[in-house]
Amino acid sequence: MKTLLLGLVMVVALPFAPARAADDCTMRQTQIDKMYGKRFDRQAAKVRSIALEGSRLCKSGKVSEGLAKYDMAAKEGGVMMDKNKK
Repeated sequence: MKTLLLGLVMVVALPFAPARAADDCTMRQTQIDKMYGKRFDRQAAKVRSIALEGSRLCKSGKVSEGLAKYDMAAKEGGVMMDKNKK
């Protein structure tokens, strides 16, 4: 019975997982844009370049790799991403 219930929960919840991950990509891109969108120094250009790679990966369906790129961009910029911010 537990296995059946767990299977049912997974079937119902699974379609929402990619949407949640895509929301994470959008959220992190928004944060990068707020922090570096109006700066034109070398560091900001590097951060935006890495974030662009992350955006491309997210849009092509490689969400975990895209999120890793966003984390790399934040590290390059010396900031921490707020992963719970909406």
